[in-house]
Amino acid sequence: MMKKTFKHLKLELIHYKTAKDVVFSFFRDHHPRMIERNLYKLETDFSIRLNGVTYKKATVSQLLKAVRGHGVWGYCEHTKNGKYIHYWSSKQQNRNKILTFLGHELGHAIGYVKENDANKFGAVTAIACYIYDRQFKKHHKIAGTHHLYTCEV
Repeated sequence: MMKKTFKHLKLELIHYKTAKDVVFSFFRDHHPRMIERNLYKLETDFSIRLNGVTYKKATVSQLLKAVRGHGVWGYCEHTKNGKYIHYWSSKQQNRNKILTFLGHELGHAIGYVKENDANKFGAVTAIACYIYDRQFKKHHKIAGTHHLYTCEV
């Protein structure tokens, strides 16, 4: 686990080496004494789609499979000592998906509790990254160009 603190935001990033580590970390707060075998079977409030099937209340085992397939996952924790983004990402995951995830969790960190609201922060982050890559990196080379970017948020 690696930690990085941002003093101005009062936010700490905590990186986990495996998807299992970050998923179990999320559920260990509420079930600290539960043995691993039972934790896998625990029903959650997460609605996921896995192998073409939607699970309204996925088990931790199903969630873990979905997280591994998605390639990046985490959560934002608010405590009296600060805000923490716990996360894992696969080494093969692409930059835009990771930045979309971080934007989403930053939305939670600044107070947006609802998933749809946090999703908007993720989308804006992805758009900003896309525009930066295509426009700002080369703006000195091609002055006076104009581009229209659209995205559903």
